[in-house]
Amino acid sequence: STRPRHSNAALSRSIASGSPYDIVQRFRRSDGAYRWFENRGFPLRDGNGQIVRWCVLLTDIDERKQAEDALRKSERQFRLLVDTIPALVWRGTAEGDLDYLNQRAVDYLGYSTESLSNGRWLELVHPDHREATVNRWMHSVTTGVSYGDAYPLRRADGQFRWIQSLGQPFRDTDGRITQWYGVIVDIDDQKRAEDALRESERESRLIVDSIPGLVVALTPAGEVEFVNRQVVEYFGKPFDQLKRWDSGDMAHPEDLPRIVELFT
Repeated sequence: STRPRHSNAALSRSIASGSPYDIVQRFRRSDGAYRWFENRGFPLRDGNGQIVRWCVLLTDIDERKQAEDALRKSERQFRLLVDTIPALVWRGTAEGDLDYLNQRAVDYLGYSTESLSNGRWLELVHPDHREATVNRWMHSVTTGVSYGDAYPLRRADGQFRWIQSLGQPFRDTDGRITQWYGVIVDIDDQKRAEDALRESERESRLIVDSIPGLVVALTPAGEVEFVNRQVVEYFGKPFDQLKRWDSGDMAHPEDLPRIVELFT
């Protein structure tokens, strides 16, 4: 027989119980090729409820079966590919719901895709950023523009870390969005370093502004790069005007040529 064992078992159970069956099996065509068929059968009964015959409908589904097998193979290859990418990969529906995370993302977040679907992924966003995050995401979903956002996200260990999430819409041949594909990048270390640098620069400026003197930093070409607060107050000019010291009225006209010459 060309039927798989599970088909034989299903058929035997249906015949024994008298219930309809629906199985998929292969039959050999006249050219010798085996093709997949959907085999549907249901019993016809007489007035006493006894089965008098079985009616069977065979439908050639070989092309559909091959297409389904090819699609499953393609999906397996896609999952293998994205699971090996050294990044956190997500996929969303056209309506904006999460419907796939690669294994790295599952490990990072500590939740499966199913656990975070139907909008539950927002529970991982820091409460202070949750409303703004969903608003920016839904703006991209409704307008179709590329998505990009940064916010604190709770990692599997319970720690909130700054991440950057980027997404692009995937469109069909008619231009309709069918899926969203994106990545999540952990930028917490980078953001902390940038914040520390800004704080250091702020502290440095406070120190320089507290010096009881006029502090000016010039480039090798003589361009004003930095002045402290006392310089701005002393000359009564904004920084943009102070940068043009060689053409303004800050230096005495008799001294200006000699000063300019030093930097030319």
